[in-house]
Amino acid sequence: MNHRTSLDSTTRAATLLAVVLAVLSGGCNDGPLKTGVSNWMPKSTGGPIETRPLPPSERVHSDYQQWLESETTAKVRLYEIALQGETNQLNYTVKVGKGETPLGAAYFTDVTFIYRDATNGQYQLEWGLRGKHRPEFLKLDEHPKKFFVQLIGTPEETSLPRLQIMAIEGVEPWQMLVAEPGRKAQ
Repeated sequence: MNHRTSLDSTTRAATLLAVVLAVLSGGCNDGPLKTGVSNWMPKSTGGPIETRPLPPSERVHSDYQQWLESETTAKVRLYEIALQGETNQLNYTVKVGKGETPLGAAYFTDVTFIYRDATNGQYQLEWGLRGKHRPEFLKLDEHPKKFFVQLIGTPEETSLPRLQIMAIEGVEPWQMLVAEPGRKAQ
């Protein structure tokens, strides 16, 4: 086994351990999320959190790829955007369902909507959490609200970039974020 293979195996094992720890530490709370909190910044495992401004929708995928390939450091890479305006939030959908898990049946709440920005284009935003929730904190109004989002999916899946909501200004953190190693060639 060469050094690179050993390093790849170690990285995979560390990533798997971090995911398991994140699920165990943050995935068991079905209670309502607190709003109006001042400490809304998420926590991470496996590396620090780095944020950047969200680029225009047509450049999100290429920008994220360049970000990943710019270094080898493990970190959580989040885009930051301030959302506002009820008329900018299109197709707001809440789905509460029930599914089977290894620990039995569990409820889940999923929210999707399209955010339209006059300058940067349109994005599809998604939020989900185990349990039955009333996600009014995702509804937009005339007051700007800061969101941290992470790119999910590929350009081939949909015409709009899909962004997973990872943190919302004023809403208690609901999950532990797991760092991903960069992909810079060595």
